[in-house]
Order: sequence, then C-alpha cells, then structure tokens
Amino acid sequence: VLSPIEVRDRLGQIIEEAYYSGKQFVIARRGRPMAAIVPISEYEKWEKERQEFFNLVFKVQETNRQVDLEKLISEVAETIRETREHGDA
Repeated sequence: VLSPIEVRDRLGQIIEEAYYSGKQFVIARRGRPMAAIVPISEYEKWEKERQEFFNLVFKVQETNRQVDLEKLISEVAETIRETREHGDA
C-alpha cells in the first residue's frame, strides 16, 4: 500500500514494476484505499471479462424480453418452496 506522495516520488519505478514484474499497487489516503495500479495485461483481461459478462447479460435480456415477469417470479418462488420442502425431508 502506497501513499499518494510515495506514488508521486516513485511513479516511474512503480510503472516499471507493474509492467515487467506484474506487481499490483494500492494507493491509500489516510489508510483508506483509493486507487490501484495494475499491469496493463491484467487490466485488459478484466476489461475483456467485463465486456463478455455484459454481452451475456444483454443476450439473456433479449432472449427473455417476452417473458411475463409476474409469472416468472411466481415460478421461481414455487421452485424455491419445493426445493426447501424436499431439502427438509
């Protein structure tokens, strides 16, 4: 964990360590984490995973656009009730 002053004083070194060694840094002010410096490869991986997740969410939303929400909620509640009943047996 680094303070903003440490980051300012060592920014070049921190960037090199992140890039070449894969090291991650947390920047904290008054003991509270405020930001992070991560290798670009890690950031790009997170961004790709995030985009894939949202693409999946949008696909599910599109697929279920015509679903009756009240009916769906009722079916989910019924399934939960049945699962709990059989789980207690």
